[in-house]
Amino acid sequence: MFLDKAKRFFKSDCFIALAFTAFTMLVCYILSGFTMRYCSNDGYTLSFLVAEGDERQLFLNYFLTALLIPLQKLLPGINIFVLSEVLLCFGAFWIINYCFLKKFSKAAAFFFMSTSAFLFADLGFVFEQFNQMTVIMAAGGLLGIFASFNLKGKSRIILRSFGIAFTLISSCYRFTAFEMTAAVFAVFVFCVIVISYWKQTKLNPKKKGIFSGTVRKYALMVVTFCLVGVVSLGGYWTSEKVKNMSEDYGYYYKYNVARSSSIDYERAPYEENEDFYNSLGYNNNDIVVLDSWFGDESVFTAEKMQAIADYSARPEMKLRFSVYRVLSDFKNGIEDVTGLNPYFVVAAGSVLLIALAVVLFIFRNKLKYLFPVILTVIWAVFLWNFPLSIETALAFPIGAFICITAFFCNRYYYFAVSVMSAVLIALVNYLHLSRINFRSTIVLYLTITVCVFYLFGREYIRCGVKGSSTAKRAAAIILSLAVVCPSAVVAERYAWDWFITIDRSYNEALYNRIDADKSNIYTVCGTFSLGVAKNYDHPMKKPEIPDNVLLNSSWLPGSGYIDRKESQFGVTNPYRDLIDNDKMFLVINNNYLSDLSGFYNDHYADYEGEISIEIRETVGDDLICSVKTS
Repeated sequence: MFLDKAKRFFKSDCFIALAFTAFTMLVCYILSGFTMRYCSNDGYTLSFLVAEGDERQLFLNYFLTALLIPLQKLLPGINIFVLSEVLLCFGAFWIINYCFLKKFSKAAAFFFMSTSAFLFADLGFVFEQFNQMTVIMAAGGLLGIFASFNLKGKSRIILRSFGIAFTLISSCYRFTAFEMTAAVFAVFVFCVIVISYWKQTKLNPKKKGIFSGTVRKYALMVVTFCLVGVVSLGGYWTSEKVKNMSEDYGYYYKYNVARSSSIDYERAPYEENEDFYNSLGYNNNDIVVLDSWFGDESVFTAEKMQAIADYSARPEMKLRFSVYRVLSDFKNGIEDVTGLNPYFVVAAGSVLLIALAVVLFIFRNKLKYLFPVILTVIWAVFLWNFPLSIETALAFPIGAFICITAFFCNRYYYFAVSVMSAVLIALVNYLHLSRINFRSTIVLYLTITVCVFYLFGREYIRCGVKGSSTAKRAAAIILSLAVVCPSAVVAERYAWDWFITIDRSYNEALYNRIDADKSNIYTVCGTFSLGVAKNYDHPMKKPEIPDNVLLNSSWLPGSGYIDRKESQFGVTNPYRDLIDNDKMFLVINNNYLSDLSGFYNDHYADYEGEISIEIRETVGDDLICSVKTS
């Protein structure tokens, strides 16, 4: 009996999806050199705060924090924050693979699973902040809910339960990233419903009750999605209310919103707005220090940083998202690249595209199977001759995908792909024009790709062709998917290659040097001076920082960690209290020494004499310094 059940399980779609997910993630782990890594310091800082038991978690849901902190205490040697992300990403990829296996034949399912794994599986080991994990979990959860309505029996209940659970959990990590994923999926569901109604009206134009029948068919699905959305929104709202019951957290939230708005988003340039910055008491060096993530809240106050954000957001600054900004950037980009009149270039390009379309149409019977290859060559030449800006890298492959779909698929699938691609392009441009560093773009591709793959079916290949042609057209569509989707992601990763690296590696010598000197206090400044953070390049291990270190960056002012450390050391300002203090030392990366030296003299002029930063010891790229007046 037990052996029979075991054999059935090992042959089931559930186990195949599980094994395939484990295999692909294992391959990615091997190819990454048997290591996981942070792509930015955000993930480390957040996992560090969880390990510190910081109840004032700014970026996580209050209830998720309340769960992770006790688990961290229960398993003190493991980084619970990262472990939870790995396990949840694994579960999300498993749901996606299971959905493919349930809908398609084994051959088609493995093609879609392999393509998705090739594009995205490595994201389970490269931590691009928690936006990435949110989108992966939400994409898997939402697809699970949708696909469950096409199943029966226990499979339907299990898949829907997992889908709802993963969707709700994803909303607890980063709600803004969850909202974007939900928006893409809402468009996907809308396309499915419209296509269903559209096909019915075309097949049975005289049949009555098609609209009401479509409504009844999808009513439960829409209600389920709405209820999950309401619960997610309610959980987020309740979490914020509970957090804000604390006066300390209220300041932490206010300070970090102002900090994020003035650093993470495009800001008015200093050179063109010098009078405004001077009115706040800032010079150009101060702005450099601000961008270097130094968190002196007595100088960079919440009020002043919010004033910078509000000033930069004014419409006349043209720094936030707008249609005018998109068109203006496009026009300027053409001028910079070609040196020609942009209107002439657009007109000439339009004529060439129309001519190409006419040629392809006239000779479509001879060229139609080469169409994906032609578009790929055009894309390669385009990227070879033009600068690889983020807009060209992302928009062109999507446009090529739409063209391929139009040529080989019928109007229904073309409609869905076009609408979802338009939404993706809109989100990408919105993110790029509203924030300097957006981390969700590559995983928004995951959501779109999963939706497009799951929607595909043989019935969407153009009708009215002979059987021999059907196979060729299906092969051409598969080729287009295999070429264009990877090209989009590869282009995106190439454009942001600087981002997908570890900012700073662990400096073991610095950690040992500071940890051995318990009699003195070390203020480590700037997020990018995390060389003192043990296990930085071993994310699965609990983050460790010596007890005599006060880690200070613009993420941390107002946090419970800073409050506890300042109370422990009798410090009121981690920067100011360093001056002429023989028991406190400054730890700074060599690249920021000159900036911070000028900063001290500009803002602590009440001290007699000139303030200088004296290098006491060099450990790798980091400096141990004392701050003295002469």
